Amino acid sequence: MKIVNEKYSVREIAKDISVYITENELPAGTRLAPSRKLAERYNVSEITVNRAIKKLVEKGLVYRVQGNGTFVAGRKYVGSPVRVGFFVWRHNKTNPFEYAAFGIFEDTLLKELDELGFTVDFIPKLPPHDFVFNGEYLVKYDLMIIPAGMVTPQTSPLLEKMGLPLITIFGEGLLEYPFHQVFQDYRPGFQKAMNFIRSRGHRKIYIASLDEETSSTRASVAIECAARADLICEELPNNKSTQGISSVIMKGREYCKYFWDNKLDGVIFSVSDFLSFGILDVVKEQNLELGRDIKLLSYDNLESRGVCPFDEPVLTCITHPLLEMAKETVHLVKDVYRNNTKCGEANKIIRVPARELVIRKSLQ
Repeated sequence: MKIVNEKYSVREIAKDISVYITENELPAGTRLAPSRKLAERYNVSEITVNRAIKKLVEKGLVYRVQGNGTFVAGRKYVGSPVRVGFFVWRHNKTNPFEYAAFGIFEDTLLKELDELGFTVDFIPKLPPHDFVFNGEYLVKYDLMIIPAGMVTPQTSPLLEKMGLPLITIFGEGLLEYPFHQVFQDYRPGFQKAMNFIRSRGHRKIYIASLDEETSSTRASVAIECAARADLICEELPNNKSTQGISSVIMKGREYCKYFWDNKLDGVIFSVSDFLSFGILDVVKEQNLELGRDIKLLSYDNLESRGVCPFDEPVLTCITHPLLEMAKETVHLVKDVYRNNTKCGEANKIIRVPARELVIRKSLQ
């Protein structure tokens, strides 16, 4: 290990120790220098060194024995980077709407996996009707992370045949496939929201949704939760398919006009903030009073991520737990690879509940 005259960061120290171990092919059980010595070499405190060692422990490169020191772990992947294929649906990251919807998850996952020493390929793919996996391309990965929507009866046989550890994300519930899974559970947040609506004296909700799987699942859960809160529930008429954020916003405009033109009385529950943004457009145009003329509850909380149709956040909403899902996915990646748990072998399932209800002007 090099002796330096300048202070190194935690990440730089962890990387340097990792390189030292691999380049010198240190066998399992080799004891590293004590933290005090390493602190002197890197011109930092022992606390900083211990943080760097902790990262290497989390990666599985070393282990610590209290009172005895730090030792090379000898995992099978020591000496070569762990390569992760992180697949996503293609979207425009320069679009503030799309970045707000996906960015916090992707940025957190990429940053934390990089800090742990994983090599990650970020791979945007085309929508489902154009999408296929290439087996020859996939073999270069040690582990894969893919959206649940990419797992279909057509793609599943190849993914299972590859035998790689595979984690699905963004599922609307448990998939009937032998893969590790991280999915969001809307029920806690939806039930909290329905109970809140009831506590404010409202008796009826109108569901604004889309004719696609994610939206339909959220609508179904909303109907279940509304029934438990003893609310009357009705779905707003939806006869037109939508694709892309712009058309979803236009659909929200249609819903708001229908609601107002037909003098409906109740709370609109929108399963997507993008639908809600269309509703807010009409509220502005018609000079309606949000929270009185139009009472609106939404799902996602995009306004907390910098997208505000008004001058300040106005949507009462259940927060989509993107950050929590990203962190749980990172933990699962570490666990799955450290234990070399392939799909079909004790699949690990993580349910991330949406719990947070944020009260704002649209429904107080």
